[in-house]
Amino acid sequence: MCSVMVGDVTLPLLLDTGATVSLLNLVTYTRFFSHESMGPPSTTLRGYANSEIDIVGSLQLPQQWPALFSGVGCLETFTHQPLLDPTVTPVIQPLRRSPLALRDDISAELQRMLDDDIIEQGYLQVPLHTDSCNLTGFITHKGVFRYKCMGFGLSSTPSCFQKIMASIFAGIPGVAIYLEDIVVHGATTESHDERLHSVFSAMAKHHLTLNGEKSVFTAPSFVGFRISADGSYPLLSNTEAIHRLPEPTSTAQVACFLGMTAYYLCFLPHYSAMTAPLRKLLKQDEPWLWSPACSDAVRLLKSQRASPPVLAHFDLASPTLVTCDASAMAIGAVMSQLQGEI
Repeated sequence: MCSVMVGDVTLPLLLDTGATVSLLNLVTYTRFFSHESMGPPSTTLRGYANSEIDIVGSLQLPQQWPALFSGVGCLETFTHQPLLDPTVTPVIQPLRRSPLALRDDISAELQRMLDDDIIEQGYLQVPLHTDSCNLTGFITHKGVFRYKCMGFGLSSTPSCFQKIMASIFAGIPGVAIYLEDIVVHGATTESHDERLHSVFSAMAKHHLTLNGEKSVFTAPSFVGFRISADGSYPLLSNTEAIHRLPEPTSTAQVACFLGMTAYYLCFLPHYSAMTAPLRKLLKQDEPWLWSPACSDAVRLLKSQRASPPVLAHFDLASPTLVTCDASAMAIGAVMSQLQGEI
């Protein structure tokens, strides 16, 4: 059970993620929503045992942000105009040849993009300056097209989008933004809900939309980390994926393995020393020679991933200590805090 604001009334409701409709009993409707007109039943409902559920009628209750999870957003107060180096020679990309068997699928996708304006993509909600639209031209078997909004092929897109999001949500506490992902957190449920309300209001003000299928509420995980009141630690599914990786047999696989383990670098003490035999294999003139030290490094990294420590949240009010050290192989620094007796 949880409390849900329905209209102007807070009701204790039971969440059923497998249900296709929301149901209220007749007593609740008569008590709180009799001023809303009820129409005839819009569908036939059946219970778990395939027994038909008696439906009195259907009604549409007002929503606070009806457009926030539908359609395509379009920022009206921002436009993106990439700055070009005048000394660089322009390059025209040739037509990318596609197999004849895929022509119909490609045509259908192009038509969908034209009809739907490519909904639910964060970057594509930022308009391009009219002088920059020609920079995004691309050739297809249907002709030449260009973007009217900020596409994924522009190298300036991520940094521009990050700055726009930061300016929109500036001043709202408990909000962390990573490109198209927004995390809202609070010390209590009340503070979390209040901040979430402020985020929705800011998005509605700037005509942004959310992808409802990817939006998750009261979720304790984000970009590979599980977050709790005690701190953050790696997701179990990710650590298990690293543990299942086979022993590398080429420099490319070594680079991939190090890239995956380095993502959780903050949870691994002595990482540079442990990975020294593996990083040596990535040197340009180093011959490939898999040694017992390399096998030990892989085994040790996997074992430490199995039981990672919890990284406490940074506290602005606690004393902070920065410890630096260096060796012949690496240089590193650690920022630590004394929180309570820990």
